[in-house]
Amino acid sequence: MSVEEHRKASPKQIDCSIITASDTRGSKEDISGDLIVAKLQAAGHVIKGRSWTKDEPEEIRKALDAVESASAIFITGGTGLTKRDITWNVVENYCDEPLPAFAVLFAQLSYAQVGSAAVLSRATAGIKRNRNQLIVALPGSSKACSLAMDEILIPELGHIVGHLQK
Repeated sequence: MSVEEHRKASPKQIDCSIITASDTRGSKEDISGDLIVAKLQAAGHVIKGRSWTKDEPEEIRKALDAVESASAIFITGGTGLTKRDITWNVVENYCDEPLPAFAVLFAQLSYAQVGSAAVLSRATAGIKRNRNQLIVALPGSSKACSLAMDEILIPELGHIVGHLQK
């Protein structure tokens, strides 16, 4: 089956959850989380949950564990280079299988936008097999989130989740 045929056969409405990992952003200051929600809803997807957590490994794992009813989880924040940026590592260890092409493609697209500063992001994605969930860790930057959502995640979300549901 071709990519186009897979996309046509893929689910059109995905149950999603958004987690913001930040020591400084709550529900009122979460521009990137709001942007992710708006883009998912505009594409016809359903927001099943939204939460905020501190940049602490155990807190992020608890937030991930709490999401049972979503096929895709998007985390914003914690993919940079500071000592507090640990979301990428938690997600990589939490997932059973990585999706390394996401990071590669995101880096390429970021490079076109911000040049060599793209190397500062550790955005990542993987699969939690026992829950058939896609988990994506995105930067806290709304510009970076917009890029990932518009160019990679919205176009492929149904396709990815369709494969996970087989």
